[in-house]
Amino acid sequence: MSHRIKSLNIKNYRSIKDLDIELQSFTPIVGQNNVGKSNILNAIHWFIKPTKLEASDFNDPEQAVEVTGRITGVTEDILNALSGNHRTKIEPYVSGEQISFKRVMPVPGAASTAKPQILNPESGSYEANPTGISQALDALFPEPLRVAAMSDASEDASKNKTSTTLGKLIAKITDSIVIGEDTRLAQLFDDLGKILDPEGEHRPSEFNSFDTEANAVIDDFFPGVSLKVDFPKPALADLLKSGTVSIIEDGLPGKRKFEEMGHGAQRSIQMALLKLLAEKTSQAGNPSRCSLLLIDEPELYLHPQAIETIRIALKSLANSGYQIVFNTHSPFLIENEDMPYCNIVTKVTHVEGTKVCQRAADAVDAIMPNNDAEKHRILFELKNASQILFSNSVILVEGNTERILIPHLYHKFTGRSMIQDKVGLVCMDSCGSMHLAIDVLYKMGIKAKALVDLDYAYNGGVSARQIDEDDEDRQIGLAWFRDNADAQGINLDENTGLPVKKNTRGGAEGAYHRLALDNTNREFIGRLHDKLRLKNIFCWRIGSIERVLGLEQKNNSLTFRNFVEELQQNGIEHLHTPDEFQAFIDWI
Repeated sequence: MSHRIKSLNIKNYRSIKDLDIELQSFTPIVGQNNVGKSNILNAIHWFIKPTKLEASDFNDPEQAVEVTGRITGVTEDILNALSGNHRTKIEPYVSGEQISFKRVMPVPGAASTAKPQILNPESGSYEANPTGISQALDALFPEPLRVAAMSDASEDASKNKTSTTLGKLIAKITDSIVIGEDTRLAQLFDDLGKILDPEGEHRPSEFNSFDTEANAVIDDFFPGVSLKVDFPKPALADLLKSGTVSIIEDGLPGKRKFEEMGHGAQRSIQMALLKLLAEKTSQAGNPSRCSLLLIDEPELYLHPQAIETIRIALKSLANSGYQIVFNTHSPFLIENEDMPYCNIVTKVTHVEGTKVCQRAADAVDAIMPNNDAEKHRILFELKNASQILFSNSVILVEGNTERILIPHLYHKFTGRSMIQDKVGLVCMDSCGSMHLAIDVLYKMGIKAKALVDLDYAYNGGVSARQIDEDDEDRQIGLAWFRDNADAQGINLDENTGLPVKKNTRGGAEGAYHRLALDNTNREFIGRLHDKLRLKNIFCWRIGSIERVLGLEQKNNSLTFRNFVEELQQNGIEHLHTPDEFQAFIDWI
């Protein structure tokens, strides 16, 4: 994409007191209902194409509404695509292929009072509406296309008016028809223009007769003055603007009005036109102007297959000169690659107002600024769990047993699903990155905890500096391994003194389970457990989740299926240690 809005600061607009947001060419915005997601889209629209603001649009009536934006990608090619006058006006304000400008509305009033103030890179100050700058900015950014929610879709979509969503969509789609010089429609309109030309040789005789009769009467009143009826040449674009939308259904006679259709049908037609726009835009190539597309809940009233189709269409538009910003409640609209750049919107209190949490990509940069390898690893693992964007809290786990069985167990213990309680479950590839993922999620405004096996207190927890290597309770466990290795069939690493998988009965996991089975170890294991809980880590005190549930095998689909069936039939009574799992549920 050539140029786009990179970042915005929004002040005092509706539920927003002071908000910063970063935008990509494809920007999802997520958050609970009534936190201000639509207000962000409306503020972006107002920034590019201001409209009249009412008193209700001001969060604080004593303060001004102010939106400041930074535009990137204003390259030499983009400047060359502008008309000479527009380029002359805007070029002095371009620095490093960037432009910054803002709009300020001190009090409720007309759009004309929100003239742009543009940053002069030399002086570092904003200049109020230099001559011609408004027109130059309009050349860079045409009026955004705003697709709102469906509360008033019937009125909006029943006529193809320039002020409606459907009208703007059709206008964009039919641009190729309007400007096409070789189409049959263009030829027809050219022929009609020749017929209506008052000086043309093809002018109908009826028109000439009317002129003669009218002039005979006018001559009695104003001698020497004559008239000729002049019909302007019709424009195809004007004709298209006057069109209406009618619905024809298979098997039913006649046409139906758009407002007679259900919201699902109305939304489907809007989204179908967006898909058509994407196809035509892709064929046409990147335009010199960036078009903003701002959408409330594209998935609204659509079935899953249609949601997938519209996601692909929006992605295509984002790659063809459009900047897409939308709010959504659907993870199906967010691909793994988009998750790090998704904006989570919150509103803790009315006093604080709407806020945007730190994005995953920015949170990772802040926590690991100089470790590119670790950053890529954490982002890769989080990208594969876009459902965390729709959760109030997240549980990080380290294996398939937890990932598959915990949702079933959670439901049995609480009577509710994890989705109902907005609890996300994310399986990490490595327990060694648990602490970093927790920090990243907290930076994003998401409460996070991790569930680990007992060996974490001796391995991952030490490398993460959550348990000291010389911790007294950890040393007690190491001493037990040394004293009981031969009797318990445990093979120890010569350097660390920890159990290793090879030649150990039941593997390393079995060794930690036998450590936990010794009642003399219960107290120090409990203390290690409590230390990790303070770090938002829950460690199984009897070794692993398989031991808690009484499973003999890990990562076995048949074992998992049989367990779930028995859980459904017999409830939690058949668990090996239900109290341990109940403690985990209480901790969540």
